[in-house]
Amino acid sequence: GRVLCLAVLPSGGLASGAEDSTIKLWDASRDGPCTRTLQGHSGHVNCLAVLPSGILASGADDKTIKLWDASQDGNAAAEEAKENREELAPE
Repeated sequence: GRVLCLAVLPSGGLASGAEDSTIKLWDASRDGPCTRTLQGHSGHVNCLAVLPSGILASGADDKTIKLWDASQDGNAAAEEAKENREELAPE
């Protein structure tokens, strides 16, 4: 899907949010291959932010904010992030 937002990760990699409801982690040091795809949103991912702790926060059209552990190398972060994400939804 079309990329809607980008964030620079503490590792120096990139995270992209897209219309297809996914977040992709990219290794910017090796010509930018996608290392993992994070799934969990059910709407377009419109914004990404990296918190001081290294946690990646994502906001989407599904009216949720999800927190992902993106502090590790992109090769290891995605599967752990899928298992450890937290959801914050408006009341």
